[in-house]
Amino acid sequence: MSDRGLNSAGTSRPSVRHAVALGLVLLSVTVAGAALGGVTAAESQSSPVEISNWTDLDDIRNNPGANYMLVNDLDETTPGYDMVAGPNANGARGFDPIDGFSGGFDGQGNSIANLTIDRPIEDQGGVGLFGSTSGGAVIEEVTLTSATVTGYRDVGGLVGENRGTVINSSASGDLNGTSGSVRVGGLVGRNNGTVSNSSASGAVDGLTSVGGLVGTNSGTVSNSSASGNMGDGSQVGGLVGSNSGNVSTSSASGDVSTDSLDVGGLVGINDGTVSNSSASGDVSTGSNRVGGLVGINSLIGTVSNSSASGAVNGSNQVGGLVGVNSGTVNESFATGAVTGSTDVGGLVGQLGSGLLVPRVEAILRDSYYDTQTTEQQAAVGTIVEGNGTAELRGEVAGLPTSQMQGASAAQNMGALDFTSTWQTVTAPAGYPELQSGPPPAAERGPDIEGTDSDGDGGDGFGPGFGPGVVLAGLSGAGYLLKRRGTTTDTDAE
Repeated sequence: MSDRGLNSAGTSRPSVRHAVALGLVLLSVTVAGAALGGVTAAESQSSPVEISNWTDLDDIRNNPGANYMLVNDLDETTPGYDMVAGPNANGARGFDPIDGFSGGFDGQGNSIANLTIDRPIEDQGGVGLFGSTSGGAVIEEVTLTSATVTGYRDVGGLVGENRGTVINSSASGDLNGTSGSVRVGGLVGRNNGTVSNSSASGAVDGLTSVGGLVGTNSGTVSNSSASGNMGDGSQVGGLVGSNSGNVSTSSASGDVSTDSLDVGGLVGINDGTVSNSSASGDVSTGSNRVGGLVGINSLIGTVSNSSASGAVNGSNQVGGLVGVNSGTVNESFATGAVTGSTDVGGLVGQLGSGLLVPRVEAILRDSYYDTQTTEQQAAVGTIVEGNGTAELRGEVAGLPTSQMQGASAAQNMGALDFTSTWQTVTAPAGYPELQSGPPPAAERGPDIEGTDSDGDGGDGFGPGFGPGVVLAGLSGAGYLLKRRGTTTDTDAE
């Protein structure tokens, strides 16, 4: 499916996006050619392989380093489905994941529907359409719908284990980890690369490190969202189960419900960085360390410029924003109802831990909570310093709803940056929003260039993305075109 526009005569014309991307490609080829001693563009180009049916898709495994282009939708009526991707394919195990993919795959916005993968007892790494990808792989503009994927570890709808780049892609359907399963995500099971401008909306279950979008992230997740509900498991997050990388400008809206530890509306356990992000789903567990945004923020974890608005319910160490904070939380706020048995706070359930050593600090700084909606008067349930430091710094305050909404928020929440980071919401009055805010978590696929074809308020590069993200999309498209080395495919027209 092409996203070319029409000129006044009704004929195809190149889009601005692709013209810019092609310009970047030609520049890159010219520079590379000079550096390599005169290799011309023609000598370095090869056309991508067109994928039009399930057999074509399955054949990618025979040449995983090549570049591919999906030219139409694939579903149960497309030739090859029963033999390759249906529930009875491959001895009733469904599609055989493509391992070691290192090439380029451009879905061009086409959908891959009703993919079935059922490999519940195999102790193999990577279960998904692509079982694993290398650092050079680029997967973009893929829409995976109504997928049913079951695996043992590193389980994702699109990619099981990603070391490359996944951009402008989405997945819907049910993701299930089996007993003992780890690292299960709606789009990617384990991410060591980059996931950007992408979304997932299916229900996800697993044993540990379970996320609506990514199970375990040690790379980068940005400008992405998840809206599926989360089931059983520990280290469960509405977007990412466990994070030791970077999560930014992202959101989660699905409810998270489990009986285990370390549960958050956005991230279950954070050993990395979470910034400019939000969670709005309800979070509930019968256990400990539960937060509206993050379950536990570790000694090396940082949370900044983020918010949580869902109701939070747990046993011990329950916070409207973070269950246990042993790292740094700053310039954030919480507004959802918070209930628990002990160590309950409007912002943080427990600040610090017994693991703190001298010169190690657990800090809550410049953050706010709504005393009326959280139903909490204290920002922190308990403080545990160990041998280090655990304290509140700057302005940490509980405010009534009226002082956190509308134009008055800028005055009453003065520790937040309303110049370049936050903005007030006045029509009608609401809580502050990020100026380059996370995309809505109900993303329904890529927009047609220059339109809001899916009704999500986007501009052709996904939901609600601003100019900076558009440039990222152009850069990603240019990179993939360069890897293909072609000027004739529909993405360059």
